[in-house]
Amino acid sequence: MTKSKIFLYLCLSFIAGISFGLIFQISQLLILGFLIFALIPISVFWKYKRIAVFSFCLLFFILGMWRYYLFQLKIENNDFENYINQDVVFESIITNQPVLKEKSQQFEVQPDNFNGKIIITTSKYPEYEYGDKVKIAGKLEDPPIFEDFSYKDYLARKGVYALIFFPEIGLLEKDFGNGIVKTLFSIKNSLKQSLNRIIPLPQSALLEG
Repeated sequence: MTKSKIFLYLCLSFIAGISFGLIFQISQLLILGFLIFALIPISVFWKYKRIAVFSFCLLFFILGMWRYYLFQLKIENNDFENYINQDVVFESIITNQPVLKEKSQQFEVQPDNFNGKIIITTSKYPEYEYGDKVKIAGKLEDPPIFEDFSYKDYLARKGVYALIFFPEIGLLEKDFGNGIVKTLFSIKNSLKQSLNRIIPLPQSALLEG
């Protein structure tokens, strides 16, 4: 058995373990028991290649379950959990380039002393920019979990743990962001405007992604 095949089997085992943990929600104690069980054949039969490979695949499968368990634990114990469905007021800096939609805009903020971000959805005008320092007052909401898709898990992978829709927003100061990032966003906006002037809207939207 080649090294590339072994590596492939280990990767597939890890992915399968994550999927298994997603479906069956295995407890931490059970995962630790499986982990100990997997280490026994590795220590005893490590001279026998096929058994050793199978044992390592089992180990990576369990590590995949463990990885998903830690991911879920992080979501359940995030800093915003105790404030969900409550009215909050805080100051923060916009950490990304706002996404403009037909009737609204979205941007991310990370309140001081909180590990994680919030997506703010507000009216299209006035337009906000990366690096704006804003004061926000609104109701903190949990990202939804649909029958066939967990928007909450999807956002958690990006470090986002809460939503606020159409809060009261006050612009306090501007130009608080990283200068290099701000320059890159400005270049991107200039290219986008040039693209829209040269190419009709539907085609330019496709090129922008």
